[in-house]
Amino acid sequence: MRIVFLAILVALCLASIQRPCSSGKCRYTATVVKTDDPATAHDVDVNIARIGGSAALSLKFNNDIRYFPNSDGSEYYYTHTHINDFECEPSSIDEIEGMFQHFLLAFLDPSDFVLVGSAQFFGVKADLYRNDDADLSIYVDASTGMPLGGQTYDASMSWSFVYTKVKAGVNDAGAWDVPSQCTNAAQSSTRMVNGKFQRYTHDELLDMGLTYHEVTDDAANAATAIDYTSGPTRFAPTVLDQGMCGSCWAHGAMSSLFGQIRKIKGPNFPQSHMPSRQYVLDCVPEEVGDGCEGGDHAATFQWLMTHPIPTEGAYPYMEIDHKCDISKVPANMMYPAGLITAVKLVPEGDENALLHALQSNVIAIGVCDDTPDFKSSNDRVAKTTMKCTPNRIGHSVTLVGAGIDEITGEEYWEVQNSWSYLWRDRGHIRIARNRGDQFGVALQAAYPVLDPSKIPF
Repeated sequence: MRIVFLAILVALCLASIQRPCSSGKCRYTATVVKTDDPATAHDVDVNIARIGGSAALSLKFNNDIRYFPNSDGSEYYYTHTHINDFECEPSSIDEIEGMFQHFLLAFLDPSDFVLVGSAQFFGVKADLYRNDDADLSIYVDASTGMPLGGQTYDASMSWSFVYTKVKAGVNDAGAWDVPSQCTNAAQSSTRMVNGKFQRYTHDELLDMGLTYHEVTDDAANAATAIDYTSGPTRFAPTVLDQGMCGSCWAHGAMSSLFGQIRKIKGPNFPQSHMPSRQYVLDCVPEEVGDGCEGGDHAATFQWLMTHPIPTEGAYPYMEIDHKCDISKVPANMMYPAGLITAVKLVPEGDENALLHALQSNVIAIGVCDDTPDFKSSNDRVAKTTMKCTPNRIGHSVTLVGAGIDEITGEEYWEVQNSWSYLWRDRGHIRIARNRGDQFGVALQAAYPVLDPSKIPF
């Protein structure tokens, strides 16, 4: 859904909802709280004004990351810290929309919302409106008609949020300032195209030193019932939540790596010893990953071969881009360089090879997630008519099992996502197997090979 900024500036067609930005200039803060973790909150400061003759948007996230236009409003930038540098990169409305659309929708055309009843919103009598296309509810003050906040009910991003500090006719000081680093800003990574990280092809990964998984003669006898989420083979971590950060690539890589470690140490090996997701988010070079802007799980394994890796307990996940700093990590909370001795790719599109590799490995895979069939369908075993190709893969997940559905009789892949346990089947999805590589599960599958002597715990 494309953000229609001009709708902010016109009279709203539902009389019960008032204009929050009738003057063409305003600011507000959306305080965002995770549905499944109320202790985790983020502030998104939003400023709206007319620049270059049209409406423009400036956002500050967690008082650190900024999205804003250039002086004439023709381009957008994104500033953040990666490794040890303050960086400014080109951005776009599409990128902002992908990260923050839920918290901007209340300021769009209210004809998209349907009044469904009355409710209390933090002690204020409110009218409740819903937009099912956007998976969003908003609460509107019943006496003033001003939006108070809302909730998302798209389980891939489930939040509650409250609008505060709403002021018409003003903007925050510095909201439109363009840092000197943004002058003639170039993409900081050769892998970034139009604000999106371009994953590596198999040929590129093979040139980097990765090798193909070898399918042995006994592949025909491969087990078809595999489960790395429970019992004596509970090698996968519990379901994780990447939150408001495009860090699926870090989650997929480290979940697979931890699965290999647990396969060696046993299913009760503590999750606090999981290799740190935030570490790769902060510290890999930009040709491997660009923080919350995306990265490549297979290339991450290759980079980690020559680097020590802190544990999750020592370098916890923060859900934002951050300066790379392992100086305070105790030596006894690090996996040494050399833990990963090789990185294996599954031959592209080969589901038989993928099943063979799954016999002994928790595997990081890429999927085409840009379809309701993946995100929210009610099918026990998900399938789609959309053909997934390598250049369409947009999300990394973890392959944690395979089987035959006990009700439908369909063969499936068991896939663990990083959108919290609220998504689909407690954070998992069953994807149809041997049905033409559904959602591209076998297009970008990789796993690390480990040296057990390098596990210090």
